[in-house]
Amino acid sequence: MDAKYIIINALSLIANLVIFIASVLLLTRKGKTEAVLLTIGSGIELLRSVFFTFFYSAMIRSGFNDGTGKIIDAISYGSMLGYFIFAAGFVMLVFNQTNRSK
Repeated sequence: MDAKYIIINALSLIANLVIFIASVLLLTRKGKTEAVLLTIGSGIELLRSVFFTFFYSAMIRSGFNDGTGKIIDAISYGSMLGYFIFAAGFVMLVFNQTNRSK
């Protein structure tokens, strides 16, 4: 694995960790539906990021087969679901914040 790949994955992991921590802080302070959705969505994406940082290259080196492809597909679909959940929470948060300021 080259240094460029490690740096890119580490930066992605750090960014996902920061977003997850911010979501958890919002959840502990507000505890509303949008905070729950943000935390779930960012948690799913953090898990995907950890998987691709630590396990993906090992799976590819061990040989790409049909089972490996199915695992990667499942994780990709789960990640997409995480994005949608996070987006729903974010939109709810924005609407709630803009309605309060009026």
